[in-house]
Amino acid sequence: MKLIIAHLVLFIGVFGYSQQDTLKFEDKYKDKYEEFDFYAKPNRDNELSNYFKKRINFKMLEAIDFYESEEHKKRVFLTFYLDENNEPVNIKVSSKYSEFNKMIEDIFIRYPIEDLNIPKEYTNCAYFLQIISREDGKNIINCSSNIICDIYAIAEGCEASATNNDLRKCLSSRLEEHIINTISLEEIEESGILGRIKLETKFHIDESGNIINVNCKAPTDNLTVELNRVVSLFPKIKNPALRNGNPTREFFKDIITLQIDAENFKHEEENLYTETTNPNSENELSHYFKRFFTQDEIDTADILSNRKSISVSFSIDDRGKFIDLNCNSKVESLNKKIIQVFINVPKEKLNINSKSILELYTYQIITKVNGIKTIKCSTTPEVKLFPIYKGCGDSSTPNELKKCFSMKISEYVESNFDKNLKTSLFASGDYRIYCIFKVDIDGKIIDVRVRASNPIYAQEALRILNSIPEAIKPGYKNGEAIPTPYSLPIIFQIAKPNLSKDFIKNN
Repeated sequence: MKLIIAHLVLFIGVFGYSQQDTLKFEDKYKDKYEEFDFYAKPNRDNELSNYFKKRINFKMLEAIDFYESEEHKKRVFLTFYLDENNEPVNIKVSSKYSEFNKMIEDIFIRYPIEDLNIPKEYTNCAYFLQIISREDGKNIINCSSNIICDIYAIAEGCEASATNNDLRKCLSSRLEEHIINTISLEEIEESGILGRIKLETKFHIDESGNIINVNCKAPTDNLTVELNRVVSLFPKIKNPALRNGNPTREFFKDIITLQIDAENFKHEEENLYTETTNPNSENELSHYFKRFFTQDEIDTADILSNRKSISVSFSIDDRGKFIDLNCNSKVESLNKKIIQVFINVPKEKLNINSKSILELYTYQIITKVNGIKTIKCSTTPEVKLFPIYKGCGDSSTPNELKKCFSMKISEYVESNFDKNLKTSLFASGDYRIYCIFKVDIDGKIIDVRVRASNPIYAQEALRILNSIPEAIKPGYKNGEAIPTPYSLPIIFQIAKPNLSKDFIKNN
């Protein structure tokens, strides 16, 4: 079996650790936040805090939400490096709102760097400042009084790395080599996973350079155990991380993707439609398709990476005609041929029991098993009916039904959006809010998540989506109600305000 590194993503958390991960210091600190406070001594009345208070948009500040559940972890940090002219570069802010981050960056860049009182010995560091914290249920300006200087851990062979980023990349490379050389190929084979495997490595490096608190993730439980074993065997780090010149513990997270060559073992890949459509290489539809496709054509079929089969979907109009046929391979010429062949299939071979023009039918045509592509068609179709918003029941096709649903949701959000919020110093024109939610089996909207660059708009959209009345019929698959996920952008107009000197602070 061959393992080929296909992709490597390096994750660098805020000051060397994720805000969602708590690192225990049994001898000194309760967690990483307590350690940070020991060095940074944040104070809501220091010079930097007063500087931000005069310039920040307080409405945006109040609207900020955090991923963390514990209040003392709800903070916004700013990180930067210094160039050869002692000017801040690579400034980054840790909130999830790009407009808010840009505002914080713009305010900070005008602050005199000499007023940060960076000690001369703090060189070649990643510098960190706290800007915001949450106390007693409120977001407040609570800036660091002292700057934090972090130097990342140095693995064996990485001593020549020039910057913190170089140190992290070198450590990632060493970790990658270690996993490839140490992980059990038998365990990978037993996992039965073909193609790309994502391995999430996550651990801490303690003050002595030991790998501790290993908490990795792999696609299966057994492979996760094996990955944890392998990472725990990673050699001791030569030089531990330093915080303000003192050894500290560092959080490290890396995602490595392995490409598995499956020629040397057999495993039946999960089929997308097995449970409902009974695909079979010997049924009438399969025999029909085999008459029109050579094995060479099938072998060169390019299947989308997140799928294990090529399928054809369509709906049926009120005259019984197939419409809106679509095929999901990556090769347009193959799509056209599959659709053309499918159109001419004798209808009795399809086992269709049409009940509504709003139903969407899907048949698997080509599947991939053990890396080999074959014609293996569904015996019966997968039949979907999308959720129906009040007023959308008169749609003439599934596509129209989906568009109507999205339009109704967008209209509801826009019509209920606080008109006083439709001005922004940071954006104008068409503004997009990205929404993810589910329609459950009772037709209720649940699990709402909203992404927007402005926290005020995200908060308002979340409020509105959670207030949508029960005017939705649930989606169905093969006659049974199912939760249906949706992801859609909501677009509306944002105007520029008439600026006044107090706008940033008070709007």
